[in-house]
Amino acid sequence: MLGKSVWIINHYAQSPAGSGGTRHFDLAKRLHELGWKTWIFAASVELNTQRQRLGREERLRSEIHAGVHFRWLKTPPYQGSGFGRIINMMVFSWKILSKTATKDLEQPAVIIGSTVHPLAAAAAVLLAKRHKVPFIFEVRDIWPETLVALGHTRRHSPVAVLLGMLEKWLCRQAHCIISVIPAYEHYLRERNIKAPQVIHIPNGVDLDNIGNVVPYNKRDPFRLTYLGAHGTANDLMTLLRAMEMIELEYQYAAIECHLIGAGPMKPELVDYCAARSLQQVFFHGPVAKSDIVATAANTEAFVLCARKLPSLYKYGISMNKIPDYMAMGRPVIIALEAANNPILDAQAGICVRPQCPEQLANAIIRMAGMSEAELREMGLRGRQYVEQKHNMKTLAKRLADVMDQCLED
Repeated sequence: MLGKSVWIINHYAQSPAGSGGTRHFDLAKRLHELGWKTWIFAASVELNTQRQRLGREERLRSEIHAGVHFRWLKTPPYQGSGFGRIINMMVFSWKILSKTATKDLEQPAVIIGSTVHPLAAAAAVLLAKRHKVPFIFEVRDIWPETLVALGHTRRHSPVAVLLGMLEKWLCRQAHCIISVIPAYEHYLRERNIKAPQVIHIPNGVDLDNIGNVVPYNKRDPFRLTYLGAHGTANDLMTLLRAMEMIELEYQYAAIECHLIGAGPMKPELVDYCAARSLQQVFFHGPVAKSDIVATAANTEAFVLCARKLPSLYKYGISMNKIPDYMAMGRPVIIALEAANNPILDAQAGICVRPQCPEQLANAIIRMAGMSEAELREMGLRGRQYVEQKHNMKTLAKRLADVMDQCLED
């Protein structure tokens, strides 16, 4: 019998019916088995597609997916990452505090506020105070450092200063901190931010959903796949420039690159390929998380690019895509410089410097020239690494232990 309830406040949470990361859904499924009932609160507008989940007259909607309760709160539509998105963030954070959002729910034992942006986490603090329960601060993106590193604001701008103050306040309010980033504790020490215990719970994969590795068959042409958001941080322009070199300069016709997903950069990426008449790059719409196994069956390797952001990535990375890719049993080409690199650790692919199209092009050609046995072994090493370090069953048990400890303190 479920005796404890946890509320997770994550503006951009995703159900398995949509595309994108499903961290909290996957954790919640396992928490259910451990005696925790989970409510996930998220905005009605989907992050990458800007799809409105709710009808014109709906103000909120409750859904249950595999025993996990979702509550979508109505937020205004927006395009891109401008002022409209900021308004969307503010509306969600305000609405989660309205009594209408939670009035029919049982008393939570713990409330988790997740920073894909800090306003949602701040709202979670106020909810926890209202209900007199522990607040757990989950750090997925570092604010304001992420905005500074991406060039969206200056380090000492008023926006950065205010976000820095909010970050310190969130840390002080937390009963404990969960971070997907391995060296977040080091980040806090550098800034002299006093904080409670920091527990590293990285992104992971529900291996029961994926099942066994799809058999590997190398085909001609060699099919390379990117699966995920098309945003500025994903540096897909470097991938397109690498494919341009492969197709037009090297005239290597035996490689295809498929980009699956949505995001604000997608129109520019499509226009770039059209202007250069690239015939070996293909764009596809986003697919549901439940469909990525079928996607893996039709690809020989995955590719992932990250921008060169030393001030941010020196604390490490925990991108949803990395364990997802590795779990499929396919080798991965990654353009990254960070404190940690699961692909290198697992010997599950090839790593090159970020924002270097020539290196990336050569890595793609090199991988396309490997034997089927070599590629299969790379993919299997990645799968084994995920089973050991990113298995959602293990990560959910770690989270349940953290919440149980909060209740005992």
